[in-house]
Amino acid sequence: MPQASKRGYLNDEFRIFHNRDEAPLSIDFHYHEFHKIMILLEGEVSYFIDGRNYRLRPYDIVLIRKGEIHRPVIQPGKVYERILIYCSPAYLEEHSVPGGELSACFDKAKDAKSDVLRLPQLEKSRLYQSLLALEEACSDEGFAAELYRRAQFIGFMIELNRAAQMGAVTYPKTTPENHRVGEIRRYLDSHLGEPLTVEQVAKEFYLSRYHLMRLFKAETGFTINEYITVQRLLWVRRRRNAGENATEAALACGFGTYSSYYRAEKKYAARRSLQE
Repeated sequence: MPQASKRGYLNDEFRIFHNRDEAPLSIDFHYHEFHKIMILLEGEVSYFIDGRNYRLRPYDIVLIRKGEIHRPVIQPGKVYERILIYCSPAYLEEHSVPGGELSACFDKAKDAKSDVLRLPQLEKSRLYQSLLALEEACSDEGFAAELYRRAQFIGFMIELNRAAQMGAVTYPKTTPENHRVGEIRRYLDSHLGEPLTVEQVAKEFYLSRYHLMRLFKAETGFTINEYITVQRLLWVRRRRNAGENATEAALACGFGTYSSYYRAEKKYAARRSLQE
């Protein structure tokens, strides 16, 4: 069964990649300990983010917050070209000022109930020019190169936040969630601390096991068991970050034993790369 893995470590305040893939590409569900910004340049892509599904267009900007489970599904036979920017939430906060919070674009997208920012003719905008300048700066080795990169990154984030405030920007909605799937997700979320099985959930909603699994996977991109395990792991992490003992947190979040939690965490963290 595919699992959601934690990918990559951000040792810098930010990093940028320009990736282009022509061969068939399959990327598992994963999450990061930092924010991610993805600008799609070319490709036919559906993007799953915490159970929401977006059909992207070229030059869409995807805003993924720290800890959000996500996965792109790329149309076979199509080029997948994108620019990826990873950034530390603490670094954004450090360089913010009152009324000029650099993470405001993530908050505005959340308020709009979307994870995608769509700007008409992005490629002709100041935002896109600042993105190209940032990409160029990251390969620059001239005088004060590191300072220059930081300045270009801050400039890009300022332009991104300005664009997010513009009336011309739209926030594409996710594919409307099936009402029954929404009920199932809310049921799972409220029972994570209890034993949960596919059979039990199917019985609760008067569905066959097969129909439940097919419906849930089609709407969210997750299997039922993937969703339960991922949400439990994230819940454990939040409790541990608040200072709770790992064993106590694991048991409270639905793992029968600490060892079962440890195995799940280890499996999810098995692949650690910054490729996506």
